Amino acid sequence: MPYNVAKEAVRALIRAAAVEWARYGILCHVIYPAARSAAYDQFASTWPQAAAAITRQIPDRRIGEPQSDIGGLALFLVSEDCAQVVAMTIHADGGSHHDGVAWRPDGD
Repeated sequence: MPYNVAKEAVRALIRAAAVEWARYGILCHVIYPAARSAAYDQFASTWPQAAAAITRQIPDRRIGEPQSDIGGLALFLVSEDCAQVVAMTIHADGGSHHDGVAWRPDGD
């Protein structure tokens, strides 16, 4: 539960910051990635069955790669092309969330 509380606190902070700073051209966003990291790799090597179960919940059946799957999104969010996009929470997770809620919790 503390993890979920922290995630929602970040979203609330971003929304508040966006209201205050958008007029200065400072846009605030949250990216929730499902991407490889050192922590994920350690988890997957320690609990391979749990990692496989999580991967089955992702519609494209894979954990993303930080540079190739998340990097372009991050670049877009800081580009001029994103000038009218403010305070968005974007799940870059292979489709495993819809409106912030896992829609395939059973992984079928």
